[in-house]
Amino acid sequence: KKKKKKNKNKNKSNGVKASTSTSTLTFDGQDGELRHFMVRLKDPPVMAKHPPTSGEPLNTRARHVVDYVRFLKDKHETLLSQHLEDTSDSLVLHRYLYTVNGFGLRTMQDIANNFKQHPEVEAVYEAPILEQSLDSSGDRRELTDFTPTFLGLTGKGQAWSQGYTGEDVVVGIIDTGIVPEHPSFADVKTPINGNTGKLKEYGPLPDSFTGVSCTFGNEEYNPDDKPFECNNKIVLARCYAEALSNVTDPTMPCGGDGARLTEGSFLSARDEDSHGTHVTGTAAGNYGVEALNSDGEFLGLISGIAPRARIAVYKAGWSFDGLIRRLPYLSILQAIEDAVTDGVDVINMSFGGGASNSVDSYDIALLNAATGGIFTIASAGNGGGEGTVGNPATLPWVTAVASSFDGNLRPDGTRSDFLLEILEPEAIPGAPFYAIVGSGSNASATVENLDVAFSGELKAADPLLACDPVINDLTRKIAFVIRGGCNFVDKIANVVEAGAQAMVLYNDGLAPDRLGPVDMLVTGAEVLAVSVSFEDGSNILAALDNNETVVSAPSFDFSSADVVDDFSSRGPGAYADIIKPDITAPGSDVLAAIAFD
Repeated sequence: KKKKKKNKNKNKSNGVKASTSTSTLTFDGQDGELRHFMVRLKDPPVMAKHPPTSGEPLNTRARHVVDYVRFLKDKHETLLSQHLEDTSDSLVLHRYLYTVNGFGLRTMQDIANNFKQHPEVEAVYEAPILEQSLDSSGDRRELTDFTPTFLGLTGKGQAWSQGYTGEDVVVGIIDTGIVPEHPSFADVKTPINGNTGKLKEYGPLPDSFTGVSCTFGNEEYNPDDKPFECNNKIVLARCYAEALSNVTDPTMPCGGDGARLTEGSFLSARDEDSHGTHVTGTAAGNYGVEALNSDGEFLGLISGIAPRARIAVYKAGWSFDGLIRRLPYLSILQAIEDAVTDGVDVINMSFGGGASNSVDSYDIALLNAATGGIFTIASAGNGGGEGTVGNPATLPWVTAVASSFDGNLRPDGTRSDFLLEILEPEAIPGAPFYAIVGSGSNASATVENLDVAFSGELKAADPLLACDPVINDLTRKIAFVIRGGCNFVDKIANVVEAGAQAMVLYNDGLAPDRLGPVDMLVTGAEVLAVSVSFEDGSNILAALDNNETVVSAPSFDFSSADVVDDFSSRGPGAYADIIKPDITAPGSDVLAAIAFD
């Protein structure tokens, strides 16, 4: 990467500043006849009209850029005044100039249709709010002490020792914000070579990064939103609440009043969800941070993959009652626009919509970002099954990352998976069955304990859901249950009450992402539990329903390293001639920062 000049006078921004920032469904998010619409104009955006010199960031102060921006703004004002002057209900939520030319509106369908008739307008379409369900049944929240080593970054002569630590790279994270006080993001001295070498301060920001915003400390909206001053690690923090507000104003924190947010939200870049904090820590968290569990027990030292990188936060996602996460399309588009003009080197998006090959403003914005030398990367998705890679990961100019395993061991040295051998009967289709060990049990998942727990006879619980008291005797048996209806821990408690020595859960197959084994969080469970896929579980159940005696034993003689997680979205992609996903990386059992009290 080209060496950048330093800006010694930047990055001092206190408190709240005005911000001008899995299965996926859509949510209209509006009242009555009002909807969100994207209006895209025919004139090219700045990045297409005046692309920056190869390898250089966009100079937003250049005379030709300033003149063209003024030209586009004048056209926006003309169009808006023609079509919105007679309505008081419509709101202009966002204006886009650099990566895409257009504006986002909250208005009625007939008014949006009027824009379509104008010769300067290229497209008008409804802009959804991406909605991700947060499964409350006990799926593990992705918690990286082993990952950098597994990826071959930490050894002598490997990437970190060669200087590839993210030094002076600004990573833009479009997500749910950040908990800025976490030690993974502290502006402190860290090893110059990632995990070795002298400790080095984070120096002044590169001149190529020009963004100035640090939107924290909106105590008027939420008293728990403590002020925070950005620094040379967290270099910027923006947020976007316009699409979830009744009143919008660029002088407000996050650009709006946040009237449509859930109680307990932070109307700032502070993370109430934890997803953005975790993603940021995984990507660019400091090396050598102590990882502790909820009981304060030491789990190891963690690090981001690029531990010396700087962090620019773009909060476009918001948690609603801990049940769903909403990411307005128009907010994501504004975050991309701001990340480009701020001068980030990387745009990371750990979310996605449904698979699609239609080109819209989102795709054009990311193309212009990539054309400007910004590395754009997105999660392939958690859809499971074939052909489920979501947008924007489907795009040729976005690197799509699938989730894979980094081996059979968890950070504490216990097993994460094994093969469930079937000793009796001789022919159950698909055996041996791949099984993932639930984490957090009071019973340690050592090879010895797993061998004892899962060597024996399987017996189906009655009821099979095991959400109510189990009425059949499971004494010294391995309980067999199906997913759904209640938390995993509740199921375990009910089968233990009936005498079970362990539990095997199979997925219920009710959705593409509910086919494979479940990565269960079973904190406090008294016995060990594993999960198998819907297909494998159905084959086991068929034998049990046929009154056959099913006897199992675990096998540990295999490696799951670099195997794609079953929940991870897979190709083919939406474009027939583009292979997707592009790469895989460890995506479960990863220790990294989360929100904390």
